[in-house]
Amino acid sequence: MNSNALNLIRKQFSFRASFKAALPTQLIAMLLMSTLQATAADDGQKFIAGTRKTIFLEKVFVGNISAGENITVDEMNPPISSPAPKITIKGKITDEAGQALEGATIYVKGTNNGVKSDANGDFSIEAESGSILIISYIGYNTAEIKTDGETNIPVQLEPSSAVGQQVVVVGYGTQSKKTLTSAISVINSDALKSRPAIETTNLLQGVSAGLQITRSNTGNIRGSANNITIRGITSRSAPGVLVVVDGIPQASNDASALDNINPEDIDNISILKDGQAAIYGARAAGGVILITTKVGKSGAPALHFSSAQTIQKPSLMRKPTDILQLYEMQNEGYVNDGQTTNAFSNAAKFVKDNNITFDKIKGNDQQYLMREPYGNDHPYYLGYYDWNDIMFNPALQQNYNVAVSGKRNNLSYYESVSYADQDGMLAHGSNYKKRLLVTLKNDYDVSSFLKIKSNINIGNQKVTEPYNYTGGGYGGLQGSLFFTQTTLEPYTKGGHFMDIGGFYDPLALAIAGGNTTDQSYILHGTLGFELKPLEDLLISGELSSNYNMTETDWASLDFPMYDALDNFVQTAYGGLNQAGSGFSRDRYTIGNINASYSYNKLKNQKIKLLAGYSQEADNFRSMSAYRRYGLISPGLPTMSAGAANEQYNSETKNAYSLNSAYSRLEYSFKNRYLFEGVFRYDGSSKFAEGYKWSPFFGFSGGWIVSEESFMKNLLNASDFLKIRASWGQLGNQTGIGLYDYLYQINVGGGYPMGSPNAHIQAQAATLGTLPSTTRTWEKIESKNIGVDFTTFNSRLTGSFDYYIKDNKNMFFNQEFPQVLGATPPNINGAFLRTKGWELEIGWRDRISDFGYFVKFNLANNNTKVIRLADAAIAVQGTNPFVEGYPYQSFFGLKYDGIIQSDAELSAYNASMSSGIPGNLKPGDVRYKDVNGDGKLTSLPYEVDKDGKPTATSGDLVQIGEGGQHYLFGISLGFNWKNFDFSAFFQGVLKWQVISGIRADNQWYEPNEAYLYHQTWSPDRTNVKWPRLSQDGTVKNYNYQYSDAPYKLYNNKYFRLKNLQVGYTLPQRISSKLKINNLRIYFSGTDLWEISHLPGNQDPETPFSLLLSPFPRQYAFGLTLTL
Repeated sequence: MNSNALNLIRKQFSFRASFKAALPTQLIAMLLMSTLQATAADDGQKFIAGTRKTIFLEKVFVGNISAGENITVDEMNPPISSPAPKITIKGKITDEAGQALEGATIYVKGTNNGVKSDANGDFSIEAESGSILIISYIGYNTAEIKTDGETNIPVQLEPSSAVGQQVVVVGYGTQSKKTLTSAISVINSDALKSRPAIETTNLLQGVSAGLQITRSNTGNIRGSANNITIRGITSRSAPGVLVVVDGIPQASNDASALDNINPEDIDNISILKDGQAAIYGARAAGGVILITTKVGKSGAPALHFSSAQTIQKPSLMRKPTDILQLYEMQNEGYVNDGQTTNAFSNAAKFVKDNNITFDKIKGNDQQYLMREPYGNDHPYYLGYYDWNDIMFNPALQQNYNVAVSGKRNNLSYYESVSYADQDGMLAHGSNYKKRLLVTLKNDYDVSSFLKIKSNINIGNQKVTEPYNYTGGGYGGLQGSLFFTQTTLEPYTKGGHFMDIGGFYDPLALAIAGGNTTDQSYILHGTLGFELKPLEDLLISGELSSNYNMTETDWASLDFPMYDALDNFVQTAYGGLNQAGSGFSRDRYTIGNINASYSYNKLKNQKIKLLAGYSQEADNFRSMSAYRRYGLISPGLPTMSAGAANEQYNSETKNAYSLNSAYSRLEYSFKNRYLFEGVFRYDGSSKFAEGYKWSPFFGFSGGWIVSEESFMKNLLNASDFLKIRASWGQLGNQTGIGLYDYLYQINVGGGYPMGSPNAHIQAQAATLGTLPSTTRTWEKIESKNIGVDFTTFNSRLTGSFDYYIKDNKNMFFNQEFPQVLGATPPNINGAFLRTKGWELEIGWRDRISDFGYFVKFNLANNNTKVIRLADAAIAVQGTNPFVEGYPYQSFFGLKYDGIIQSDAELSAYNASMSSGIPGNLKPGDVRYKDVNGDGKLTSLPYEVDKDGKPTATSGDLVQIGEGGQHYLFGISLGFNWKNFDFSAFFQGVLKWQVISGIRADNQWYEPNEAYLYHQTWSPDRTNVKWPRLSQDGTVKNYNYQYSDAPYKLYNNKYFRLKNLQVGYTLPQRISSKLKINNLRIYFSGTDLWEISHLPGNQDPETPFSLLLSPFPRQYAFGLTLTL
């Protein structure tokens, strides 16, 4: 209709029209018709005749057309000029310090013609003379440059933070970083790029102050798990963190919510750390992580491809004693106890009499056949086999990602496919992970005031490993590696799996013991809209449904084992073959609708209001089944091939829901005095009637000091200084049952009834936990004060925060007499407090064509139990929650050295009437009698108001606590011409840990090699560890919880987390190849560390022996943009 109207005007008046103002065509037609038919006197409009007709509207004001705007109308008769010839425009994009900006987007305004800058900031683009170039980069103001015939244009972008333009994602919206009043850390995609990883959480360790990623069993690709905490412990129920992806809260509160996201899709991450997270109310107790994924941007369609080939190399592998060292240490322990004839004495004598050395057995030529200490039924040859080296090899990990993005007409799109193929480092059997993720993200502008948004994520992952891989006993692969002596051969001469002393061959478990396979599927779909009926009013909503499903199949298969002479000894499971499967499905649905309104018509004042409603529901179901005996063949491990009278199954179903209303008020005066208030009202199905609903409030304020007139003479124009403070309430309902406000009877099990060969399973019924009928939400009060600053022409930036988190109605178990016969209810009433601080500093500068940066973050917090009625008395060991003490307090005895002589031993025995073994000897440990009563008592040391020990006082004192303190991250790098380099370090300065490793293990447990000749003996008195003993009472005495230097360690460490070296193809070459950007790089992860632990340990998993080797990763990759 509009184009037809313009065509009629062209035919009637023989004019073609072009306009300087961007107007709807219908409005243009109306203006032209009324103007061309008007007389010179009508309404003050003037019509000037001539070849070029100009209409000057003096009094018209319609929409965004105001008086004084020109509309030029050309006659149709003159010939239309041909388009201006295109020229090649080159330039360099730099930041405020002159440092090159890689990846800046440059496109010709009004076209889809666009490119990106290379590692040197250089670009080359073809455009008509006089065209306008649009240059944009995350964190910087967008620039518009008119070419006017220039062919070389240097462009320096201004940081958006310098003028308050940088946008930060917050709960249910965005805010200017300048006026932000809460403690939020932002991680952009640059911190994650070129670091090949399948799990996103592995990329976040150390990058932000207050964000703690704890890894465990990193070398096991199925069993590894990362734990996330923000600003320390919040509750004994471990609420985890809330992960919000593109405005949609995720169902799980653990690392899986992050690890289901393709790292290549992430544009930026915001971490809400203080009371302003109250906008998320019930799920914000542990902090909130907001993920914003990439979207299509203006310009031509961009094709981005990245690939990385990573070698995972086993490292930090445990080194046990060899068989000769084991004989010596075990025999020494018995001899120290007066048992000169023992299980190892003949073996030690045989080694000594035959002058057998390690050099003679390391060739594994089977010269010496032994039977002790395992007996005549288990002969074996002396040798040396490094079982970690046998079982683990370097493995390949491959990552591929393809993404297409752009914006054409009304459609903005970002579509990506990523594929990861990771082989486990296990050299035998099946061990791998394969993952495919697909993202389809589209926004469509239906009109100038309505946008429809859709986001679909599809994923599939398959993980396979040997059955019971992480088992710690003889039958688990990791456990068997711990117990396996270094003299055990992988195979007998006849090619059979080896048995030694009844222990399982790790090789057999990997190859013949069966497998476990997980097949996981995700389907997440979100449909949303944005409606803008008024200029300052935005209404938005989303409906999201997320399905997470996992199928598990497993088989535990029997296999025979033989001795060194190829005699059959036994089968692993006594002929028992089992097979089973499981299925779980979680369906999480959430919908929300929000309305935000900005009011800026008051002088020097800005007001913004947000109100919204959210409803989420989760429905979970799982089933499992297995057959225990009678598989027809181990080669066909399916349940249908098992015995019908040995079939078992179970099923679980549950559901919960959460309804919420929320709002936020933002107010600023003169853009320097800031206030924000948030409110949320949550109702949960987990609480009893009358206790389901609870309000949560949050307030914050800020003062931009640098905007004050009295600061103008003290600061440069680019300097920035802001002080802010916040208070808020964060809710928690994690860690409680879905229905434990009701009386419950648990049915399941059960008991085998009937004969052993034809029994049936009878269900069992037990009384459940007593109901918690008055329990309600935990409310964590968060208080924060902080300062943000920028100085030295924006080269130095930083922030500092101090915070206190109080959980004054924490859940705890109500105490009842033990004769109750049921589990007591979980109620409110405990009090937990966390105090901490965070510091972040960064420097960025350029000297000629050499640009460099350094960033540093440091954080610390302390958590203390103020009140906890159900765990008030400390016991010897690790106490997670004890009233009046820090979280994870260690209680033990005070170490007083090693007894060096008979005289010292006599004096010690004389001073103690009880509490110590009667058969101590020189080389054993002496502990302090703290309360001075002549008894060593494992009760807490207590004093009365006069400072004297109470009647019930013992000798246990707090010797430490297990929290990690002074966590830090350091990133630095430079770029020179087309080369770039970066390094990232991460670590902990204080982390007290307790060693559970003894130097006097049982005969079937190989000792750690670092303990050899490091234990006390008459000729080795200046050592750390006490004498060797095989007496259980003496061993337990020497190695009980204490502050002895061989028990308590400061596990501080410094790790090179990532190192990158890259080269970007010069723009002059890439433009000839018709590509925008090509970068090749090397990236190394977890390459090196300094640790204060003994032996070859990963400091992140101290004194954990049942682990797979730690992987060091060496990746070569490329990124290509077309």
